[in-house]
Amino acid sequence: MLFPACCSRPSRQNTCLFSCRIVDSRIWRHTVNTSSPYPYREMEEALRQLLAEHGSNDYARHELAPLIAAKSLLMNHLYEDLGLASRKEMNALMQEHFPALAARKPENIRWKKYLYDLLGKTAPACGMCQDFDECFDCQIVQ
Repeated sequence: MLFPACCSRPSRQNTCLFSCRIVDSRIWRHTVNTSSPYPYREMEEALRQLLAEHGSNDYARHELAPLIAAKSLLMNHLYEDLGLASRKEMNALMQEHFPALAARKPENIRWKKYLYDLLGKTAPACGMCQDFDECFDCQIVQ
């Protein structure tokens, strides 16, 4: 069985910032390990609330919203950290479970950037992303 990359890279305290468990065969669920320092709790909670408000069902609001919010803090593309094979799968997931957000998302912007733009924030990974120059500047008008 393969484990998410974050669990193979311990923090300075030699503990993973997340505790892992499987939600389904493709997506890992991370819950915050409260014994470790966690500087992005407010950002994660704001994104979880945004997603929950736009979820199409209980599964989206209570399972996927916290999962996507936690995964959005990791360093890879969001679809990769969710264990999905492509951006196409990410779009399908979001269209099914968060249709209002998917309908408003511009085609030329990545999901992580779009979600953080909605919050008026920058995702923690953006400063170190190798695709930074390819990520379009998007300001969502609400």
